[in-house]
Amino acid sequence: MGDIEDTFTDFRQAFSNAYLGNGYLKLRFLLQDHLPISVLSSKYNTGMNLFNSLKDRGDISFTDVNIMSEIAKVTKNATAKSCVKAFVEDVGLRYDASEGITLSSYRKTLYNAMDEITEVECGDVHNLTAYYGLGHLGFQNKWDVVFHLEKEVKLNDTRVKWKRFANQLNTKAQIILLEYNPSGADDTEGAPSISTGAQATTSTDGGICRQSSTQNSDLTSQELMEIAKKLGFDWEELAIAGLGFKKPDIDRLKMDNRNSIIGAIFGMLDAWSKKVSVAEHTRRSQLVNALKKIERNDLAEEVEINNIL
Repeated sequence: MGDIEDTFTDFRQAFSNAYLGNGYLKLRFLLQDHLPISVLSSKYNTGMNLFNSLKDRGDISFTDVNIMSEIAKVTKNATAKSCVKAFVEDVGLRYDASEGITLSSYRKTLYNAMDEITEVECGDVHNLTAYYGLGHLGFQNKWDVVFHLEKEVKLNDTRVKWKRFANQLNTKAQIILLEYNPSGADDTEGAPSISTGAQATTSTDGGICRQSSTQNSDLTSQELMEIAKKLGFDWEELAIAGLGFKKPDIDRLKMDNRNSIIGAIFGMLDAWSKKVSVAEHTRRSQLVNALKKIERNDLAEEVEINNIL
C-alpha cells in the first residue's frame, strides 16, 4: 500500500509541476466547483495543495484520477497528459475509470472562452474591470478578474448575468459562451447599452480605441455572417422583436443547426434577407432599425456605416 501511495504522491506532484506560474491560475479556475473558497483563495497556494485537498475530500484517489485527466485534455497540456498516461500504466489493472468528479459544461465552456479573453490595452480585461467597477482592486490578469466575478456576481445564475458578462468580451469569446445556456431564470431584458468589448470593433492607436468607417448600400452574405458572429445572445430577441420571426421559427433554426449556434443565427439573417422587399428600404437600413429597437446601437452603427468586415 505504501508503494501505491508514494506513486500517487509523485504523480500529483509531477502533474502540479505541469501548471506552474499562470498554469496554477488555470488549475484554481477549473477546480472552483470542487473546492471551498478558503482553499482556493490561499495566498501561497500551489497546484499540489489543491490536489492534496481533493485527495483529503475523497474526490481523487489512485484508482480515480478522472478529473486530472480531464483537466489535462481541456488545457491541452502535453506534459500533464503524459503524467496521467504514465500513472495509469504504472497502476495498471488497479486503475478504475469510475465515476468521479468531473468538469461541468459551464466550467469547460467558460475555460474555453477564457483562452480567447484578451489582456491588451482596450481589451476584454479592461472592459470587464470598467463595467463591473473593479479598477480599484488592481487585478493584473484575466484569471483573477473572472475568479472574483464568479465569487461576487455568480455569472451563471441567470441568462441576464451571463449575457452582461459576455457582452464585454471579444467576438471569439462570445461565440464560445453562446454554446452554454445558464440554468437560472431566462432573460427578460434587452442587451446592455454599453458600447464596449465585443460590441465594438476597436484597434489601439496611442492608447486610444478608434473605429473606421466606409459606406455601402446593401448587405452581402459575408456581412451577414460577421453580424451573426457579433450578435451573440441577442439574436433571438432581434429575430422576434425586430425581424418578424416566431418562436417556432427559432426552434426550427436551432434544430437545423444543432451543432452550430452561429449557423442558426446566420440562417435566420439569411432567411430574413431573402424575404425582404427591397422596394421598401434597403436591407441595411431595415436591419439597422431592428438592431436599434433591441438597443444594440453599437452593432447598428457598424452595420449602418459598413464597418462589419
